[in-house]
Amino acid sequence: MHCFQDAFGEPLRWYVNFEKPYLRGPGVGIDTLDLCLDLAVSLDLSGHHWKDRSEYAQLRRLGVIDDYLHRQVVRAQGGGRSPCSTT
Repeated sequence: MHCFQDAFGEPLRWYVNFEKPYLRGPGVGIDTLDLCLDLAVSLDLSGHHWKDRSEYAQLRRLGVIDDYLHRQVVRAQGGGRSPCSTT
């Protein structure tokens, strides 16, 4: 989670980037995957909107994001409607 700020350092909004946990791979590598889904949240937490839902849906269709990962994303957003939903 990140806090976006203006040029004077004042907080503007929260930003959640959904990605797989970082895992140390063999050698010096780190394995992760950006799930192409982001959540922008107002500072006071009163509102939010999903970003890049179509890219996320495409990764679902291609099987890059499997059912297990998708359930984790839905759980992380409170178990509500799927981020792929357009309504």
